[in-house]
Amino acid sequence: MLTRNVNYEIPTLKKLITKCQKAQTECTRKETDYENLAAEFKTKYSEMCKQYGIEVSYDHMGLGYVMIMHGTRLGNAAFILIKGEIISGLQ
Repeated sequence: MLTRNVNYEIPTLKKLITKCQKAQTECTRKETDYENLAAEFKTKYSEMCKQYGIEVSYDHMGLGYVMIMHGTRLGNAAFILIKGEIISGLQ
């Protein structure tokens, strides 16, 4: 039984550990790439909003934000959005 473990089980487990470590490294790399892309798109979104006179400020988690539109057809307006849904509008 001990011989079987030494000859088959241990090498198989070592291969599995190596495979899992490679997968973890790849996932960490992808996570970093996606975080960088998200930051880039957030910056582009803010820049585009500025072009249209929309002031955007995010909460600490980046999920909800306040949009203030100056000089629009509606006049000055402010909207509080959480996860893309307007929860209140002020004028």
